[in-house]
Formats: sequence, structure tokens, C-alpha cells
Amino acid sequence: MESIAGSAESSALRAHVSSTTDDVYAITNLPEEVIAVVFAYVSRSPKSFRDNLLAVTEEKAGRFHEKWVLDYGHGSVAEHAAVHLGVERISRYASAVLEASRLVSVTEYSQRYQRPSRGDYVTPPGLEETGLANRFHRLQHDTFDCYERLFDGLHAHLLRNGTRHEGESDAAFSRRMEKLAFEDARYALTLAVHTNLGLTANARTLEQMVSRLLSEDSPESRALGESMRDAARTVAPTLLKYAMPNEARKAAAALCQDFAARLDSPDVPGTDPVAELAAYTGENTPDPEGWALERVLEAALTPSWRGTLGDLADALTTLPRREAFSAYRELLTSTGPHDSTPRALEEVSYAFRITLSEAAWHQFLRHRMMSLHAAAPDTTVGITVPPAVQDAGLTDTLRAAIEPAEALHRELQDRDPRLAPYAVTNAHHRRIRARLNLRQFHHIANLRLDSSAQWDIRNVVVRMRDSIAEVHPRLCVHARARKDEARREMEPAATSPDSAR
Repeated sequence: MESIAGSAESSALRAHVSSTTDDVYAITNLPEEVIAVVFAYVSRSPKSFRDNLLAVTEEKAGRFHEKWVLDYGHGSVAEHAAVHLGVERISRYASAVLEASRLVSVTEYSQRYQRPSRGDYVTPPGLEETGLANRFHRLQHDTFDCYERLFDGLHAHLLRNGTRHEGESDAAFSRRMEKLAFEDARYALTLAVHTNLGLTANARTLEQMVSRLLSEDSPESRALGESMRDAARTVAPTLLKYAMPNEARKAAAALCQDFAARLDSPDVPGTDPVAELAAYTGENTPDPEGWALERVLEAALTPSWRGTLGDLADALTTLPRREAFSAYRELLTSTGPHDSTPRALEEVSYAFRITLSEAAWHQFLRHRMMSLHAAAPDTTVGITVPPAVQDAGLTDTLRAAIEPAEALHRELQDRDPRLAPYAVTNAHHRRIRARLNLRQFHHIANLRLDSSAQWDIRNVVVRMRDSIAEVHPRLCVHARARKDEARREMEPAATSPDSAR
């Protein structure tokens, strides 16, 4: 490539590129929509990105996006425009709706490490019309009272009974026990409590997210979608221009709601297992694990195979199982502690029906590359009582928050179901359906089976691992403790009953 250095434009370029001569360079200090156009030109222009950079103005970029992205539907161009949003003082309920978007990067306020303040909760639009506003505000204050009593009781219990680290000072020990008390006291708080999050997304993904939020029944979610759209338009005005409610999405939701109402449903909800394996790769074959193993090895060996892929599949059926599993283990252990698991494991998948607390759900949905479908927050599916709460004799204190929350939830369901989720606590269970592949499960297991993982989400993943081990015992063996260099087996964490009632 001919160097631009020394040209009249060189000084202008230096403000926007890390090098005017290298073949690889960073592009900075430009509007995101301009960067997207500069990159889009590569498919039609032989010029350097640096040359195109000098020719593109914000006005020209806007016209380009109007024509190619909005009119002709070349949405991939919008993926080059990155948007960063700070989102504050929304409810935990709304944040879970927001985070359902798969390709969005989110970092959120953690109730495990921070102590919320009294009165920091969302009053959902439309509450006054229900006649239950006073009850709602009293619930938020009463549950916070329970939170404080749980925290004080747990902290004192842990200071008396916790195990000190070698050489740990009194102050450090107290801070560590305080963190554990935060972790379990939060089960008394409702989904109305404030949270903050930082969000990064490309303009295409953000447009889809905003459209989804604008199509929700929840008034808070719709208002959040409008605020995000307005803020994002300051960065990518053209690409967010037509972020609107999706009528087809709303119609599909209404159709599913009507269809579900026609199905027979028990009057009293049953108790679900923590994690039930609903479907898996190879389930209808005589040798489910062997069949799944062949699919992994077929994908892994394809780049090195010189014959037809049908011949490769046939060759793997005659390979001795011991040799096949040995190759599988070597494939896994060849990766370093910070490497991704080989993509060949994506050939094997699992579908789960899972019941978990709202506290655990907020952690589980971080793994957004799974296919996740969640039921609405509810108070009829049971609760999780943290083991430390039981050990400290504080179960009745937690129940003092649960019972009025359930009573208000029932009344809100009758008067305005859109507002009922704000009365659900972190202890209440939610039902979800999750589909993930073996590679995704290894990632989750390596993170959530670690001894430092929070006990509730770890319990869910332990149950998932055990369910997979029943059908594919040797395929999931590596997911037991990859972060532990000794590859030792890890005992399941102490957990509460599937339902405390």
C-alpha cells in the first residue's frame, strides 16, 4: 500500500489513526456512524480506510446509512457503530428484561457486594390506578426492614462461626463475612429495587433491543426503551432513527398468551426439579454418548480430513470407543486455562427445564449465548431459603418479607398483571427453559463450579452437570473443575430445598 505520510492530509489523519503507514492501525476520535461507513466502503472501494476516512463527513455518513442500512437493509454495516450507555435507577425486574438480548455486553450493580439504600426502588407507572400504592410502598419498606435484620443477624452469626483464613486480620475477616451477609440478606428484597448497569452494543443490536423494549407490556420497559433510544441517537442518530415498537412481536406474544390459556393447566402449580434434562443430542440412538462423541470428533477432524465428510463419519463409527474418548480428552486438555473450549463441542446440545431463585436467575441470564426462555416472575412456584439463613435461625425473618409480598402479588395480578412482578422477591422461584451446547456448558461449569462461585447458582449448575453426566458421563467430566489445576472433584455446595415450602 502506498504511504500517505508526507501528504497534505497526513496531519489530519494523525488525529484519527494510530499509524499513517502500517497495515494494521487503530481508528479513533470519529463519530461511530462515520467509522461504520469507512468500514463499509471496503466492499466496493480499493482505497485504504485512511483515504476513505478523509472523504467521509457526518452528513455523508447519514445519507449513506439512510440508503444502504435503512432503505436497502444492509444491517451488518450498523454493527461497526458501537454505543456505550449508562443505565441507572431502573428496577431489577426491568434489568432482567433488558439483559435478555444476546449480543449485548452488560456489567451491573451487584447486590452481593453492595448494600442498597432504603427507598431506592422503582414505583411502576400505573400503580396509583390500582388503589394499591400504599400497600406497595409499605411492602418495599417492610422488606428492607427484613433485609437489615437478616444482614445484622447473618453478620453476627458468621463472625461467630465463620472460618478465618490464615493470617487474616479482624478487619479483613469482618469485611469478608459482611460480603457473605449481603449475599444472603438480599433474598428478602423485591424486584422493584434499583439497579445500575453499563451497556455496550453495536447499533444494529441496540436497535433490535430498543424495539423489543418498546414492544413490552411493562410500562417501565417501554419508558426505558424510549430513554435508551434518545440517548443512543446522540451517538448514532441515523442508525437508531427507526427503532420503533414491533407490532409483529406484540401480536406473536398475544397469540402465545391466548394459546397457553386454552391448554389444560393444574389449579395448583407443582414443584419442579432444580434442573431437568428435557432433550439432548443422541437421545434416540442406541448409544447416545457414542453418537454425540462422533459428532464432536467429526467437527474437530473436518479441517484435517482429505476425503468426503461422509467417509469421515463412517470412519469414526469403526473407531474403538477407548481411542475416541482418548482423543476427546486430549482435545480438551490441549487448551490452556485461559483458552476457549474447542468449537467442535458445539455439535452436542442440551435442553433444560430449570427452576431457580430470582437471585440465581439474575446471574444465570449473564450467560446470554444460551437460548433462554423465562416465565414471568411469580410467587406460586416456591422460594429458596439460603442455608446460612437457616443455620442462623433467621428463616422466620425471611418469611416475614415473603408473605406480604405474595399477598400483594396476588392482588396486583387481579388488578394489573403488568405490575405484579414488582412485588416478587429475590427468594421466589422462576421457571426457565434453556438450550445450550456442550461448549457453552463447559464455560458455565468452569465459572460456576469454582469454589468461589455463589452457592445458589452453583447448585443449579451442579444439578445440570449431574443430569448431563447421566447420559454423557465422559463428555462432561472435564467440566467438573477445570480451573482447579489438580482436576479434583468438587462436592456440591450446601443448598436449600428445591422449595422451602
